[in-house]
Amino acid sequence: MSHPLARFRQLPTGLRQRALIWGLVFGVGAVSHLGDLIDGGLSVYAWAPRAVELFLLVVALVDVGVVLLIGLLRRVGLILGAVAILTEVAVNWWALTNDAAPADLPGIGPLALTLLALVVFIAAPGLWSGLSVAPLREPAASAPSWDRG
Repeated sequence: MSHPLARFRQLPTGLRQRALIWGLVFGVGAVSHLGDLIDGGLSVYAWAPRAVELFLLVVALVDVGVVLLIGLLRRVGLILGAVAILTEVAVNWWALTNDAAPADLPGIGPLALTLLALVVFIAAPGLWSGLSVAPLREPAASAPSWDRG
């Protein structure tokens, strides 16, 4: 199995660019959410209902996972990323209309997040065809037939 970075470098330029777009968008998301956690602690989203609060806490890890999976050239990263960003867009628009939300909500805001989601989805179809559905670890090669006794 070749090193993921070597495989990444072998991708056509357009595919590498699309993968970098996804990596940047979800990397910025991870940094933003981790920054919120550092600034406000685990209760940074305490104004939200428990399910929304848990989602907003977990999405930082999900964003990191998407970056790693795209970096490993795995299609599952696209699926996870699509679900995460659609859910996050919905939650952010909900928060904008929620009276319980603080006036100075952390993060980039629903409109900016929606635009980033559009960029991600525009890049997705071309990226899908270049990513692998292979397992993260390839199975060990079986013994040659003459060694099987």
